[in-house]
Amino acid sequence: MLIEKKKQSTKHITKKMAEQTALNIQAYWAEKGYSIHVWVERVTFGNSRDYAVRSDMENGSPLNCLKGEY
Repeated sequence: MLIEKKKQSTKHITKKMAEQTALNIQAYWAEKGYSIHVWVERVTFGNSRDYAVRSDMENGSPLNCLKGEY
């Protein structure tokens, strides 16, 4: 008998998850030779407390990245 494993899901982003995502983004761009600034902010909507990853990037690219350069 095959037991199907349920996907683990969350309804919110924890601080730990946001911090790990920020580190992953920073490491990705550092590997490509770019220095970016990322940080985690607490976002509150009603009773939920989520965290968001913010950065100094524009449209997902470092500000010092020329069009088509990366």
